[in-house]
Amino acid sequence: MNNIFSSWLYKLRVYIPNKLLTSLISGIPKIRPALKSQIIMKIKLTIVLLISAFLQISVAAYSQKVTLSEKNASLQEIFKKIRKQTSYNIICDAEIIRESKSISVNISNSSLEEALSKCLEGQQLMYSISGKTIVIKRRPRTVLQQVIQQLSGKVSDEKGVPIAGATVRLKGTAVVSSTDANGNYAISTGGSSGILVFSFVGFESREIVYNGQTTMNVILKEQSNALNEVVIGYGSVKQKDIIGAVGVVSIKDLQKAPVVSFDQALAGRVAGVEVRSVDGQPGSAINIVIRGANSLTQSNSPLYVIDDFPIENHENNSLNPADIESI
Repeated sequence: MNNIFSSWLYKLRVYIPNKLLTSLISGIPKIRPALKSQIIMKIKLTIVLLISAFLQISVAAYSQKVTLSEKNASLQEIFKKIRKQTSYNIICDAEIIRESKSISVNISNSSLEEALSKCLEGQQLMYSISGKTIVIKRRPRTVLQQVIQQLSGKVSDEKGVPIAGATVRLKGTAVVSSTDANGNYAISTGGSSGILVFSFVGFESREIVYNGQTTMNVILKEQSNALNEVVIGYGSVKQKDIIGAVGVVSIKDLQKAPVVSFDQALAGRVAGVEVRSVDGQPGSAINIVIRGANSLTQSNSPLYVIDDFPIENHENNSLNPADIESI
């Protein structure tokens, strides 16, 4: 670089003709020849010094060198080191920093342009330099890239447990995907923005807006209004899984009725249950029939299950209504 600079100065000395300088001072009257030669030499020296100063500024700007040795560093860390070594200001959107990939780079005494190109490889980003400012922005996508763009991520609950089989749907379209055993999903968005709907049984659905990002992790909250459980047959099942009709009578309902046995308290409280006295005498046995008589030869009495234990030939008046929690 010094040789180039010296050659430029030599050319400047050669190409400043004495005739030009002589004509510039010829209009000044009564100047001795010796003084005229001194003025010409001073003008030459001034011109050379001014041009050399401009060349020094240009050479200093041209000779910016960058040395980086980083492994899995963030884009923000790389920009800090470049700004420290070159004194260039770097303008970049915060969203670009968040979505950028980790960078591994090893360069020594490279130009600023080479360093930026190396650091932005595979990032779908581009740069422009204006004065002492570097502007980082997204590279324009082609039509093909917009069509095949995919969004991926993970769906989990509030405890961080992956949700397998959750549905991921692009709102307003027929594009649907689901999560795998690890809660991961991938869906083709086909555009730079839209709304994704995440849903799963027992969890609240979520609608999330995306704006061109390629990764989105989602947490679903459990529904607070879980379906009630009732006792049917010999075990507990959820009400949504029952095919037949179910009626529940709580202890509060039994306490309101002025009766001495629980079977009398059922009268008129459960649809399809008929409660009647055998002979109409006080204290006589009570006959309970559910949805009519089902057999002509066998007993039509219902099956009683007390705390998950079936009881046959149960006498209704042997149970104290105060001991019953629910029927």
